[in-house]
Amino acid sequence: MRHHNHRILVPFGLGAVLALVVAQTALATCFGLGHEGAYGAEPASSLRRGIKGEMDLYSAQPNNTSAAIIHPTQIVHDADNFVGWGTAKGIGVDNSDDYFGTRWQIYFDGAQLGDYFCEQHYGDVADTAQNQFFRIEWTTCPGDGQSKFVVYWNSAWKSC
Repeated sequence: MRHHNHRILVPFGLGAVLALVVAQTALATCFGLGHEGAYGAEPASSLRRGIKGEMDLYSAQPNNTSAAIIHPTQIVHDADNFVGWGTAKGIGVDNSDDYFGTRWQIYFDGAQLGDYFCEQHYGDVADTAQNQFFRIEWTTCPGDGQSKFVVYWNSAWKSC
């Protein structure tokens, strides 16, 4: 009896390549680095009005002073508009200072009409913090009463 090994080849189309390039561009966030594996998307027809999750952190340090480690969560509307939330250590950009301490800094970043911002004054958590809950929700902002994306960390309102 002879066995035949068959291979199924699936073409990797130009559309998939462009999606990967766009994903890497959108993920050049608070610390200016690409973040492989951090991208997930849904078609616009099923657009959500927020995201929530739980984060377990582990102790780590960037391998040099020109690098960073970040844990981004983003809601991307299009190439010019997104909002993001996460933790970071290392070199910073915009209004986020460099930070090489042991704790994880909480940051909020995004872009509106292509105007990028990054802020890192939302506190920090222990380097091995577990069960950290975050939420980005389209709702009324407690700061000004307007509908916009509101960010929470462990159920505490942080910014809009």
